Order: sequence, then structure tokens, then C-alpha cells
Amino acid sequence: MTCFKILFAFSISISIIACGDNSSNSSSTDSCSYDAISNTYFCKDENGDYAYAILPDGTKQEITTLPDSQPDSLNDSTAQLTCTDLLPSFILNDIHYYVENEKTFYFDESCNQIFLTGTEVPSSADNAYSSQETISSSSQTVAISSSSVAISYNPNGTEKQIIFSNAGIEITNDSCVEITNTTVKITCAGQYYLSGNSDNFQIMVSANDSDKVYLYLNNLTLSSTDAPIYVQNADKTFLMLIDGTTNTLADASSRTTTYTKTDGTPDTTNACIYSKDDLTFKGNGSLIIYGNYKNGIQSSNDIKIKDFPQVTITATNHGIKGKGSVEIEGGNFTINTTNGDAIKSDEGEDEGYIADKGYVQITGGNFNITAGDDGIQAYNYVFIADSNAVPSFEIKTGTGASAQTNSGSMGGLWGETSATTTDSTSLKAIKADSLVLINAGIFTINSADDAIHSNGTVRINGGDITIAATDDAIHGDVLFQLNGGKISVSQCYEGFEAYELEINGGETSVSASDDAWNAAGGTDNTSSGDSFRPGQSNSTSSGVIHIKGGYHYVKTGSGDTDGIDSNGDINITGGVLVIEAGGNIIDNNGSVNYTAGILLGMGKQIEGIPSSGNPKCFSSLSANTRFSVMSNGTVLSTFTATQSASTGIYVNSTTGDFYTGGTYSNPTIETFFGYGEGGSLSGQNQLSANTCSSSGMGGW
Repeated sequence: MTCFKILFAFSISISIIACGDNSSNSSSTDSCSYDAISNTYFCKDENGDYAYAILPDGTKQEITTLPDSQPDSLNDSTAQLTCTDLLPSFILNDIHYYVENEKTFYFDESCNQIFLTGTEVPSSADNAYSSQETISSSSQTVAISSSSVAISYNPNGTEKQIIFSNAGIEITNDSCVEITNTTVKITCAGQYYLSGNSDNFQIMVSANDSDKVYLYLNNLTLSSTDAPIYVQNADKTFLMLIDGTTNTLADASSRTTTYTKTDGTPDTTNACIYSKDDLTFKGNGSLIIYGNYKNGIQSSNDIKIKDFPQVTITATNHGIKGKGSVEIEGGNFTINTTNGDAIKSDEGEDEGYIADKGYVQITGGNFNITAGDDGIQAYNYVFIADSNAVPSFEIKTGTGASAQTNSGSMGGLWGETSATTTDSTSLKAIKADSLVLINAGIFTINSADDAIHSNGTVRINGGDITIAATDDAIHGDVLFQLNGGKISVSQCYEGFEAYELEINGGETSVSASDDAWNAAGGTDNTSSGDSFRPGQSNSTSSGVIHIKGGYHYVKTGSGDTDGIDSNGDINITGGVLVIEAGGNIIDNNGSVNYTAGILLGMGKQIEGIPSSGNPKCFSSLSANTRFSVMSNGTVLSTFTATQSASTGIYVNSTTGDFYTGGTYSNPTIETFFGYGEGGSLSGQNQLSANTCSSSGMGGW
């Protein structure tokens, strides 16, 4: 074999990422190869491209795959001994790597080919560089991966630079670049650096189906009478937001140009950044978008946003719409929409349900959303987790939660809902047709409709959620399952509503104008279990409440209101529930079954008395009065009522004596809504209590 030198003159930006502390022990879903000599793993992303390497010390090193067409200019300063006339697929630490016939190799100093072998990254190394989680629910598998890379620009004169100005366009390398009037068309794969300022140019990507096109935005300010960036055809297009740059794009409020789709039908660009194929954003630069016609960013396929960009979108319709999916790993986002949703994915809505499409997945980032319609909406599912960082959300829909004053027959603190919505208008903060799954996050929601809504299941495993809503705080037609997290609802019509409420844990507080918890048939499409898919229905109007764990408080105003209401059974097997009802404490059409846990209810009447657990009832509790239960000097439960009650009920597997007033100190458990256990009580007055009659105290 003959050895010779090949000289290359392109720069590769590689970022070193320090080991993170991740206690999860999940395995990588990426395909990796191993070099036994250097003890290095080389891993591909979901597209089959080499994305990163894991070094012997566990650090992760990003790989930039080189385009098929590379510059011909040579530079002696980058001379590298190689033993082939092939162009390298990527360079890592000054070593040229080649991919041929699906095999990856490099040459040692004796020109011997060193092949990488297929392998899996061991769990210890996986924990050092990646956070991955697989969630299986509703027959869906959601795979979460994390990566980060700094996008820098170190020009050496050989890049394809396109510099815009109102006087014209300057191109340093016109290979694969065509200019027609005010359109700059990119026709093949490669890396293109875009900069300058112009008020009437369009960048069009019209490449082959297999081409990957990289658009590096380098302080680009571009306006157009059409879409400033239009991806007509490519395999994937990457918008690389160079660190430290600010890039501004704006389209016109109308369209005059009609394009032709591959099937011959007409097409109009409906967004400021409009793509017919996959669109990926990478880097930490700033992107400011004015979607004056309709949407800010739109793809007919998938949208992925990686790293930590600074994104500001103002749009007349949707902010970010990925028909196939939207995946966001991090960044700062400010999204304002006049009429549409802030973040949306709707594949399946017209075509019928598709298991792995029509979803929004957010695993990091900070979001400030003001939406004319829904905040985050998906036809299939919305999944929010902290796989990359704890995401945070401030979401306002419409004019926000309406201050309600009418206390008519449905009554309450705010009365009936006064939202000015129509059947065709949805103003929900987070909405999905199949599943809303929240594992983590910090949420502040001010919604003119439901705050969190699913036509199927809402499942919350964690997070800190603050809600003010005109309609329901959390609604699932099929199931609302709460496993953890903190939820504080200051205003709503009904708090938690679903065909089935399964309260397994967490800490919650709900103030409602109607029923605080309501188990009944859903108002959209109802079925049973997580097998629900959009379009299914179930005409049953019964429901069930399961209380199994956690600490929970509900409050309703006066009138025909219920603290908790089930059209079927109520099963209490654990947890703590404190009820302050302006009307009925518990309403049920089935039975109330108790085996464990604590129930403290105060209100005007109680229809649903547990059939077991030796429930005790008391009467006449004034507002701002502490109620406590003690056994042998130990405080079992204590809570200060915020409104007066003519009757009350207490159920606990451990019996005790009832007291009012006194000074409470040194609690062992104290919730954010004021319920306590343990500690000591002094200066209290004893309160008489009796075994509850079947109709409750006070003759109700």
C-alpha cells in the first residue's frame, strides 16, 4: 500500500463537554462503534450520522460530519498523513476517519487499516455523558437523549459564504448556489454561511432527497416578501445558530408566489421559516422571527431544537409548528401568537392516528408563552421531562383566567365560567388528544380555558405547577393520574376532572368555583385505560375516584358545589385529603370505601360518608379556627379553616380527640397549604364529635 499526503483546508468546530452527574442507569439508544486501541466509542444519532465520541475519561466530544463535497483548496498547515485517496467522513483529534461499505476505519502510522467494531456503550460510561429515559405509555415509547455543542465560526477563506445587502449578494463560492431575481437557491448538500442585512431576499433549499444542508446563521438580518428561509426539498436541513450572533428574519403579511409540490399540487409558504422536510436548529445564538403572514417556524415533517438557542417568535398564527413532531432540548423561548398555538404538532388530525407522529416533546429550556389559542398542543401526545435540564414555563392563553363573580346555581367563589370561547376556539395551556405526560418542570399557567387537557389521559409524575384557569385546571376524558409533584390551583371552574381520578401521590391545593374534584364521563372522547386513541368514544357517564397517597387540599365556594364528586365510587386507601366545601363535602352516586389514609372535611353538608373507618362528625366550625385531632398528646392532624362550616367529618385509622384553637408548633409534617402532623398543641379547647349517621350531621 502506498502512503501519501492529502491536505485539507476546512475548519471543524469541536466542543468538549464535561461529565455530568446523572444517577439514572439507563442504557443508550444510539448505535456506537469502538476503537480498542484508543479506547474510544464513536456513536451515531437517530439519523445514522456520527454525532459524538466518548473518550477514555468519559467525556463526550461532538463530531461534525463533513459534507460529501469538500473544498479543493489545500493548506499545508493542515497536512495529515493518510493512506487513501478517499475524502474523510469526519476528523477527530487530528485523525481522519473513513466510512466505506458501512465500515468505519482509520490508518495507523504504518498505513494499516484500523476498523471500529460495533458495540454498546457500557452503563458506567453512559451515565457519564448522557441522560436518557424511555417512557412507555399508551403504547407509545418516547426516547429522550441529550447533547450539546458550541457552534463557532473560524473562517479560513474556503467556506461557501453568502453575504446579503440591499445592494446585492456576495458569494465566495458559487458551487451549488443559484440566484434568480431575489431568490438564492441552494441545490446540494454542504455547509453555507449566511450573513449580512437585506430587506428583500429569500434563501431556498432545493436539494436532493438524500442531501443534508447546513445553514450557518452569522448575524443575518433578512426580510422577504415570501418566506426568508424556504426548504423546498432536502433530506434534512440544519440551521446552525453561531454562538454570540443575533439573527433576525421577517416575512410579509401576504403572499404573491405559489409553488408546486412534488405531487403537482400548489403550495404557499405559510411561515417565516418554512420547510417541507426535517428541520433541526443547533447552537446557542439568537434567533428573532416575525411571522407576519401566518406561522413563525413550520415543517411538514419534524422540528428539533437542540443546545441552548435564544429564540423570540412573534406570529399571527402558530409560533412553532412541526406537523410530524416538535422536540426541544433547551433554550430560552419567548413566543407570542395572535390567533394560533405557540407550539403545535398535528399529524394524524387529518390522516388518522399515527403512533410516532403528532407529538411535542420538551426536555429542557425556558418558555415564556402568550398564545392566541393553545399554548402547547399536540394531536397525539405532549411529553415534558427534565432529561437535559429542568424546563420552566410561563403560559398565558387568550386574556388569561377570567375573574368570575356570578354565583348562580353552580355557584362558588367565582361563579360560572365566563370565558368567551366558541366550539372552534381552544385556549388551553397544554393540550393533547391522547396523552399529556409531565415528569418534571416549573409551570405558571394563566389560562382562559383548561390549563392542562387531554381527550385521553393526563399523567403527572413530578413538577411544580401553579394554575389559574377559567375552566378546568386539569382535565382528562379518560384518566387523570397523579403520582408526584406539587400543584397549586388558585382559580378554576372545576379543579381535577376525569372519568377516573387516580391520586397516588404529590401535594396539591385546589380552589374551585364548582366541584374541586369531579369523576364523571368526559366531555370530548372517553374510553377506558391508556389504549385510548383520538376518535374513540365511550358513552358511559359514571366515574371513580381513587385516593391512594399524597397530601391534598380542596376548597369550593357557596352554592351547589362539591369538594369531591364522583358519579361512581370513591375509594380511599391512603394519603391525606382536606376538604373545605361551600356546599357538599362529598357527593357520590356509588359507595365511599375507606381502608387507610386521612380525610378531613368541612362544609354545609356531607352526602358521601365512608361505609368503614369509624368516621366521626362534628359541627359549627368558624372561619380562621384551627381544628386538630390528638391521640395521647400526639397531633394526628391539624388545619386552620379559612371559611365557616356547619358540619365536618374526620376519618383516620388511628382514633383521637377533637380540639379547636390553640397554638401549634414543631410539626413533623407541614404542607404548603397549611395542614400539619406531629409536633405539639397548647391552649386548645375540646370539641365534641360523634359517629357519623348515614345522612351526616345537621340532618342533610
